[in-house]
Amino acid sequence: MSTTRIISTLATAALATTGLVAVAAPAQADRTCSGTITGRTIDDDVVVPAGATCKLTKSVVKGNVIVRRGATLQGWQNSIDGNIQSEGHRYVRNTWGRVDGDVQLEGGSMHHLRGLTVDGNIQLEGNRSTQNVIRNRVKGDIQLFSNRSGTKYVYDNSVDGNLQCKSNTPAPKGWNNTVRGTKEDQCRRL
Repeated sequence: MSTTRIISTLATAALATTGLVAVAAPAQADRTCSGTITGRTIDDDVVVPAGATCKLTKSVVKGNVIVRRGATLQGWQNSIDGNIQSEGHRYVRNTWGRVDGDVQLEGGSMHHLRGLTVDGNIQLEGNRSTQNVIRNRVKGDIQLFSNRSGTKYVYDNSVDGNLQCKSNTPAPKGWNNTVRGTKEDQCRRL
């Protein structure tokens, strides 16, 4: 028997005779939301399943909020430690809250982002239908790229980074955005 195997066997025997056994702590599971969550603290991600609707109100999420294909998120006065992420959402409405990461909505339909404090970026790409980005305080950039159809309003935002809009049809409309970086392309006059 090898020296390593002998030491391992002796260590296991010693733990067994003293009653000390190491047990891994259970992993936190994602919280699925297909109804209403109000006034809760959630220690992991919140996932809105495909086709479901989640109303998330006055809650603290210590992970990300992930919105699956065809799903709806209606958020109000939440604090999210991570990101809001979606590929193919039906509707994302998040108002008067805080996001410590990014808001990343791609390839979905409608969204309404209003009165948020976002420590990262707001990134909207390849979406369709109405898109509103209103009265947000963003420490990074606001980016609208290749969004098609529907009206896009971008107004009354405060942006520490850049306001970038490119290849959107129709071009975004807006006014009164305060930008420390640059206003670029379709957003240069907003």
